Amino acid sequence: MIQIIKDIDYDCFAWLQQHLRGIGIDQAFIFLRDPIHLKWAYGGLAAALLLRFKQKAIPTMALLGGAMGLADITSSRLFKPLVHRLRPCQDSYWTDKNWHALVDCGTGFSFTSSHAATNMAASVFLAILLQPLIGNKSLLFLFWGLFIGFSQIMVGLHYPTDVLGGFIIGAFWAIAFFFAYRRLPQKYQLY
Repeated sequence: MIQIIKDIDYDCFAWLQQHLRGIGIDQAFIFLRDPIHLKWAYGGLAAALLLRFKQKAIPTMALLGGAMGLADITSSRLFKPLVHRLRPCQDSYWTDKNWHALVDCGTGFSFTSSHAATNMAASVFLAILLQPLIGNKSLLFLFWGLFIGFSQIMVGLHYPTDVLGGFIIGAFWAIAFFFAYRRLPQKYQLY
């Protein structure tokens, strides 16, 4: 069963690399998954929340940070050391085919994607939190998280199941922390 999943994963990865790389969006994948750009995006989000909701935003931002932090810890300190899966950019199967990653490969393991986990935690938390305020526009946060996870595949750092695993971890922690948010006294909630 594990070999079947691995084969499907390799086939999906190969298809995406063959059909979607080099069509003019590689730079978008590199840009949007870059940790520095993500820090600026989340900094801007924090500033917007503070401007709109003043001090009521602080507990919400703390819970958002908690969801992202535990998603990262679960991915990088629980699953990666447990599974020990090589990244595509470290796997001789791909390097023997003269394939290369679009960004620095790094030294960590592949399963699960911490980028996918932390950004999906933020995306799901914000989509649920802001839906009553902005309606269906809150779905844009989910697309943000999906695109960042997908970018991890496209730059060559993760396989599709690595990203899917990260999405599951992130969504779990986002929902758990949203329930914690709903248990806050009303004076600490945004609405």
